[in-house]
Amino acid sequence: MSICTVCGYDKNPDGSEFCDACGAELTVSSGNSNPPIYQAPVNQSFSIEPTVVTTPPPMQSQPTIQSFAPEPIPIAPEPMPIAPPPPIEPVNQSFTPPAPIPQTISSPPPVFNSEAFSESHRPIPIPVAEATTAKLIAKQPNAPIPEFPLESSNIIGIFNEEPVEIDLEGFYGNETVSSQHAEIYQDNGFWMIKDLGSTNGIFIKPVGQSRFGARVTVPTILNSGDEIAIAKIRFQFQSF
Repeated sequence: MSICTVCGYDKNPDGSEFCDACGAELTVSSGNSNPPIYQAPVNQSFSIEPTVVTTPPPMQSQPTIQSFAPEPIPIAPEPMPIAPPPPIEPVNQSFTPPAPIPQTISSPPPVFNSEAFSESHRPIPIPVAEATTAKLIAKQPNAPIPEFPLESSNIIGIFNEEPVEIDLEGFYGNETVSSQHAEIYQDNGFWMIKDLGSTNGIFIKPVGQSRFGARVTVPTILNSGDEIAIAKIRFQFQSF
């Protein structure tokens, strides 16, 4: 290895002409085994480049976390005490209670009498003399007997075992007629009709009316022109 006489670098390969460290020309040795003595160069200044220290950038300041404190809730001021109203003085006014109403014991209501009601609400009958004659005229077309003259007492029904004055055997609807169905008779100058306990009853349509009334349950006065229904068989009553 060749030793540089200038800088003393001893790693130069043999046969090198210049020092790998400082570039100085190397002196070829003449076979002397002793290495040359290193001599420091005279008046040779050696400067060391200053090391540049880079100042790191200043760290950005982190945002300061401010603590949150809730605002205090305002407290309403205590209300001022209110003075109670002055007491109301009682009015000196005398009160006289009203006199009690005398209670009277009323009599019980009268019992409703259907027969008396029907008698009082019947139309005013037309008085008929005792010597007046009357008859029943059949309303049924092609009736076997067109009319029946009336005597002072007449039983209407179907001849069976007991005789009747007005026999309705041959009339249409005779199956609804009882054997002794009704009676027409004179009483104090009036013609009357009553039910003899029949099954299907008797009905009267007063003269001038458009429909029959309720079933006859009590003796009823007949007026000339009234229509009579013996069950399903109809007649017109006429007096002379």
